[in-house]
Amino acid sequence: MEFHGSMTKLRPTKDQWKAFFRGESSEDEYVWLHSLLEQGDISKEVEELFLEEKEDVESIAIPYDKEAVFRNVQNQIEVKKIEKPTFKSKFAIAASIIVLFGTWLSYDLFFETKQLVYVSQNMETKEIILPDDSKVVLNANSSLKYSEASGKRRVNLSGEAFFEVKRDTSNPFIITTKDVGVAVLGTSFNVKSYDRVPTVVTVRTGKVKVDFEERNQEVVLIKNEEVALVGKQLYKRSTIDHNIDWITGKLVYHDTPLSTIFEDLSLWYGIEIRASNDIKKIKYTATISLDKDLKDFLRSLEISESINYTMFNSHAELIKE
Repeated sequence: MEFHGSMTKLRPTKDQWKAFFRGESSEDEYVWLHSLLEQGDISKEVEELFLEEKEDVESIAIPYDKEAVFRNVQNQIEVKKIEKPTFKSKFAIAASIIVLFGTWLSYDLFFETKQLVYVSQNMETKEIILPDDSKVVLNANSSLKYSEASGKRRVNLSGEAFFEVKRDTSNPFIITTKDVGVAVLGTSFNVKSYDRVPTVVTVRTGKVKVDFEERNQEVVLIKNEEVALVGKQLYKRSTIDHNIDWITGKLVYHDTPLSTIFEDLSLWYGIEIRASNDIKKIKYTATISLDKDLKDFLRSLEISESINYTMFNSHAELIKE
């Protein structure tokens, strides 16, 4: 289909928007619709699409205020320069349309399964009760997508979360991350799977199965066991090394390398901490309250370890005297 100068006078149809979000638009049509999003020009047809889907998911929908939703879209949406959407990017584009205070309800115009999506920001945890009554505490800078279909409860996690899964032997609870899968019937456990760090699964109660399909590896964990994916290998440990005290609003360390502490704090505050290897090897004991500013911790290092720091917009640099 060819589009010429008169294109700007037209309004997209619902079918054209559907094709755009599916990644099925022609090149010219994609450029046109993408430019409308960049301009914050969300048309009536897009609103109607979400309203139609809303009627099908009232039982799981978050409180819905149509005017607030689209006022929020117009005021807050920031569309980056992106490539033509592929299958993997469909959900990301759809989610960018309706963002409500860190909780998205995807009516899923483009897939068979409806999804609830939750997002946390820097220095924020989010407590979530899923439709199956399972409880999740989402750590900072994380996202969680929940769906229920084909007799299975499914979650996709990016970041870190603590789960208390409602037991249902006929309906397994399955978690996918960037590299491993976790399957449970009912238990409490922690999954850490940020992009920049190894994935770690820690069990507090019950039994959990962890799969690493790339190497056809499977590990079963029970209470007080954890597994870490290091490189391309799962390593099981009987003692819990990973710090899951974050769910109580603090981090507790005993003779812990500063490299580990810096990693945890960087993920919480969203600020990279740069230091030499000599500094990172220092063993440190501390209880850090997560409601405090990062500078409070860095000042304590100045006093106890003679480590000076300089704060920048996106990172902190540490130098030992």
